Amino acid sequence: MARHRVKDCRNYSRWTVQDFNPDGTHGSPTDVAGGWISGTFRTMDDIPTPGFKRIRNAGGIVMTPMSFYKCDSTCTVDCIVVGPHPVWGKRIINGSLSAALHNGVVAFDESQYAQLASRMGESCLISAYAKMNKSKLCSGEAVKDLHETVMMLRKPFSSSLDLLRRMVRRRDQLTSRQVVKNVLKASSDAWLENAYGFRPLIADMRGTMEQVWDISRKAFDGRIVARAGNSSGSSERKSFDLTTGSGLIPGLDHVSCNATASFSVVAGAGVIYNVVNRNAPELALQSLGLRGRDLPATLWECTPYSFVVDWFVNVGDWLNAVVPDPNIETHGNWVTTILRKENTTSNVTWYKNVSTSPATSYCGPGCGGTISHVWYSRSVNVSLPLHPMPATSLLSMSQAVSGLALGVQNIGQLLASLKH
Repeated sequence: MARHRVKDCRNYSRWTVQDFNPDGTHGSPTDVAGGWISGTFRTMDDIPTPGFKRIRNAGGIVMTPMSFYKCDSTCTVDCIVVGPHPVWGKRIINGSLSAALHNGVVAFDESQYAQLASRMGESCLISAYAKMNKSKLCSGEAVKDLHETVMMLRKPFSSSLDLLRRMVRRRDQLTSRQVVKNVLKASSDAWLENAYGFRPLIADMRGTMEQVWDISRKAFDGRIVARAGNSSGSSERKSFDLTTGSGLIPGLDHVSCNATASFSVVAGAGVIYNVVNRNAPELALQSLGLRGRDLPATLWECTPYSFVVDWFVNVGDWLNAVVPDPNIETHGNWVTTILRKENTTSNVTWYKNVSTSPATSYCGPGCGGTISHVWYSRSVNVSLPLHPMPATSLLSMSQAVSGLALGVQNIGQLLASLKH
């Protein structure tokens, strides 16, 4: 049975106005319509599991969906002095301009970030299942690239070094344009050889050593958890103006401010599983990627520039995730997303025009404030997406440099072919 809980620790405060006559006499502060809310508000929805501790103590798995929301408002009270005026004196208004702005006009749409959190959660689920199924070594790809690997080990960075040697020998004959072109070509070749030659080779050697431990461990271990996570963030900045027609601010013509909204999205996913009916030789085949189920992923890895496509769409992980492994038994999965939004007001300024003779206007600064929101969601036993998911974040620095190096290399090859 679903359960809904609310904890409201908010305070509602009203605006107060106090008038002072020119002779210094004054009345008592009076409350006026409108006000502001400050404090913390929480809600939680979940499905309790009867006998939770007993099930856990017996070795059972308990996973339930849950959602949580929290709003925290922190706004400073302003003391606004309008005047003094020689005819009617002055007026002191106490209230929170920042809270009135937040309640009235400061608004940022978080729907696109909620959609982003959902996509990131699905992408993390694919990555978690891919980690569960993926082989540490892709032997098919290693055999395909065996000749290039041998040549790389015999003559490391040979193309870059040969190009630089030719530049040194012909340094008096090269123009500045040719020097820049050759340096770019040598740098791109060296970067790509390191990024997609030496580093993968070292990773394969490390993976081979890890398999010596994994083969003996996974053949007898119980439950294993594969996890994946991702995060993203951005901010927006706008200017807002609130007039007295809204009824939220008494005795003032309008209030303006700058507002910034900071968004952050964190997503994570995991799957609980164990290996069944698999002995050490079968686990070795899985580790080397030599089983029938590994064929789609191996063919994709052997496709030219497939790694570039994976920067933008997780085809490789999706193929490893959706092809079932007959020797893996899953016990459930979960996807969690956390969306945070923080609205902050600054440069708050109020204005008041007085038509009573002598006509004049008053203005002054106000205090800023912050209202933060947190949405947390946990879903369990989620189905895998039916298609690969597009990337939810920008390219990393390494990927950007690799893309630039590939562009330099391919443009050079294209220009060379056109000359012939």
